[in-house]
Amino acid sequence: MSLRTEPRWVAGAAALLIPLLALAYEPAETMLSDAERAAAVPAGPWQGQWRVTRSDARLTTRASSELLALTVFQDAGAATAAVTWLAGRAICEDPLAEPCETVGASGDAATAAISAGALVAVLRISPDDSDPYLLHLAAPLSGRPAQGVLLNARGDWAYRVEAVREQP
Repeated sequence: MSLRTEPRWVAGAAALLIPLLALAYEPAETMLSDAERAAAVPAGPWQGQWRVTRSDARLTTRASSELLALTVFQDAGAATAAVTWLAGRAICEDPLAEPCETVGASGDAATAAISAGALVAVLRISPDDSDPYLLHLAAPLSGRPAQGVLLNARGDWAYRVEAVREQP
């Protein structure tokens, strides 16, 4: 009898190992000491993943209107945040044409601040370092998307946008 070809052996081993692994698993939050839990800072209102879409009548699907995917790290009460971004197809001036060079670009916000509940971030999306993009999102109102604008520093264009928090 070969262990490789004996299906009962494999099934039996799996039946024994799965409950043992479940017992051995410990959630990360229980691994903190009392002092670490007491020192923990709760997340701020912008903390999480956000999907930013462009308001443009030519864009009829969620995929075509996706402008940015944001991940925001913010502590409660903090006036600053750390933001990472990924540019979608709607970042292009004409999103119905061939994808432009910034589709798929990603990075960290040069700076991000919370002011009067709004998130304001400077994003270096453009290949031209002298022309960063500015994202302004007003504080979201009870379950509604956050409304805002994305514009370039030179003021050549501006897109109306809305951001929705992604569910984990």
